[in-house]
Amino acid sequence: MYLIAGGLAGGMLLSPRARGDDQAPPPGPVISFEEKVHDAGEVWEGESVQHVFTFTNSGTADLEITRVRTTCGCTAGVLSEKILAPGESGEIRASFNTRGYRGRRSMPVFVHSNDPVNSTVQLRIEATVKNVAVFDPRNLSFGQVTRGEKATRETRLVFDGDPVPVREVSARPEFFSARILEPETGEDGSGEASPVRIEVEISPDAPVGRHRGTLTARLDHPGVSSLNGRLMATVEGPLLYSPRLLFFNETEQAEGAEKKIRVTNQGQRPIAVRKAESDLDQFQVTVRELDPGREFVAAVRLRPEAEPGRYAGQVTIETDLPEEGTVTVPLRANVGR
Repeated sequence: MYLIAGGLAGGMLLSPRARGDDQAPPPGPVISFEEKVHDAGEVWEGESVQHVFTFTNSGTADLEITRVRTTCGCTAGVLSEKILAPGESGEIRASFNTRGYRGRRSMPVFVHSNDPVNSTVQLRIEATVKNVAVFDPRNLSFGQVTRGEKATRETRLVFDGDPVPVREVSARPEFFSARILEPETGEDGSGEASPVRIEVEISPDAPVGRHRGTLTARLDHPGVSSLNGRLMATVEGPLLYSPRLLFFNETEQAEGAEKKIRVTNQGQRPIAVRKAESDLDQFQVTVRELDPGREFVAAVRLRPEAEPGRYAGQVTIETDLPEEGTVTVPLRANVGR
């Protein structure tokens, strides 16, 4: 009888969770989402898919949203308070920018909280991204281009479905230009829309350096007004030279020690070297022509009478080119005794 009475008393003292009472909230904060996946269906590339995920603190302590993070192409943030008392609800807005995507996509959003059991919840925005057309190739590279010379490359605008009129094509920055080589639409006999050929040109006046640009096609389409592609080019001056730095160490101080700078003319017209010199008296520079008007070698020698010490200067090779016709190479030396 004592055992039975004790057992009954123990049963009365059991917690609702231990008795299997599903109505009792679990201890601590609990994050509960109404839905974890939102399917936006079919959308056009360039559209922004937005959705608000609703969650509730179904626990017994304050719930704190510590972090919301996303992957490429998606952004998200907490619309409500970040700390919710038991029973309170909050919202997280997620947005997926479809530009540059194609086909079925699932973009994750990770929600971090102080829920001891489920500290990270993964939400997803799903969509099937439809492309009116795509650039082929999407990234158009000119490679290395010599300044002063015109260069052109070709890309195609390929339609995924029915052809769409192309209002205009343009390129930026201003030293890029684009034009349509064929009509915007047409049939090639296969029942599919013919690609639109587009020629992109980089101006001879483009500055020396690495450049990134944008090719834009403006479309007559209710869902997609424009498409963008990338342009890449490296513009070099007409003179190539190597190495980019000269250094003489203590072991190269013997008479006759020299370094060579090779200069190559990439331009169309032959050139002549007007002057080659160093701004340091301890060094002597002489030029030899390997290929008349095209290739030269500048020999830089450390004079035997050079005083010990560290030197920093440069070698300048001047040609008769009106622009980009001078080569300057830094010169360093550590002359011992």
